[in-house]
Amino acid sequence: MSDRGLVVIIDHDEDRAEALRELLTADGYDVVVAGAGTVAELVAEAEPDLVLLETQLPHHDSLEVRTQLKQ
Repeated sequence: MSDRGLVVIIDHDEDRAEALRELLTADGYDVVVAGAGTVAELVAEAEPDLVLLETQLPHHDSLEVRTQLKQ
């Protein structure tokens, strides 16, 4: 793991998620991109320092996902 930390990106737009991943990786962060369906399991395993969560996920309630992440 990098000294900068781990960032998890949760976004249904693959192009946007990839652009964010490239920017953050270039700045020294470890980055994992996830679809909303795998969020709870991924975050539980990864223990990220930061989660970037899209607020308008098409098939999930972002506030519910946020609540799951906080547990």
